[in-house]
Amino acid sequence: MQRPLRPRQPESTAKGRIGLVMHPTFASVGNAVNVTVGLTVGTPEKLLDALQQVAKLVSAARGYHRQTSQVTFFAPVASLAVAIGVSRQTIYNHLPKLKQAGLVAQTGHFCQHNGRVVRDGSLWAVKIRDTPAPAKIDYDFLKGSYRSLGADIASGRTAWNLYSNSPRRNHSVDISCVLPFALPPASESITGYCKDRQAPQLESLMDLPYVPVEGRREAVEASAEAMRVSLGAAKKNINLFRFIVWALLRLEQQKQKSYYYQIFLMVQRCAVDRDENACKNPTGLFISRLKSSGIWTELKNLKQSRIGIRLRT
Repeated sequence: MQRPLRPRQPESTAKGRIGLVMHPTFASVGNAVNVTVGLTVGTPEKLLDALQQVAKLVSAARGYHRQTSQVTFFAPVASLAVAIGVSRQTIYNHLPKLKQAGLVAQTGHFCQHNGRVVRDGSLWAVKIRDTPAPAKIDYDFLKGSYRSLGADIASGRTAWNLYSNSPRRNHSVDISCVLPFALPPASESITGYCKDRQAPQLESLMDLPYVPVEGRREAVEASAEAMRVSLGAAKKNINLFRFIVWALLRLEQQKQKSYYYQIFLMVQRCAVDRDENACKNPTGLFISRLKSSGIWTELKNLKQSRIGIRLRT
């Protein structure tokens, strides 16, 4: 019995094997993932495309430097499944390929709800530039709070309701269902990577160690401005926040200590105290809490040195 002829395969290229369509980022990293056979776009490609689109919008909303290589954000798996038209199980089946290539890191995020610890979504670290280091989720992000699960359940705005009412079918990537989870409410109107950029978000402070050397000065300015705006301080006080941010970088370089998350929480708490009329001078309250915690003394006693290396990879 004569065997049927196989369809002719495309010619091999310098970036991939015969008959395998490679995402450009896969090929550039050097850990190429075999996505799918033929000329169709596979689920790993669509998932990476959706994640990178969201990551770039989050980067723009937080005021990150244009050369930032990695962005970390919150999004339930169900919302991404709706965005690319597949089931949640399909996401979990193909996610290891992206993790193995070092392009994506993902882990569950947990919160307190009705006295119990429950999972409210996932944290994603996504590479948007080609660098040797794989994507990695910093521990500080795991301790953050990204949604009010009780309020979302009461109003019906849950990822599960969105997932249950959306048909699973192959279509073009649509990240509009992911943005309400990934972006803060004030930044949901951003529609482009560099268009209508808003004031820097305070979360940029925690991503500062990952900024390349050539973009560090701009990133420090953005973080200092975010702290000043959050506390409602006058523009003439910007040098105080510049000093704190630069000192945080020197502290990590000289003593391998990280206080980014503690500073982030202090600024947030002082801003809330101001909104609740619990204090008249949030900047003074912030400095007072820095001194009582001992962080201010550590920052003041650091040796003045040039920060000429990349802090984290």
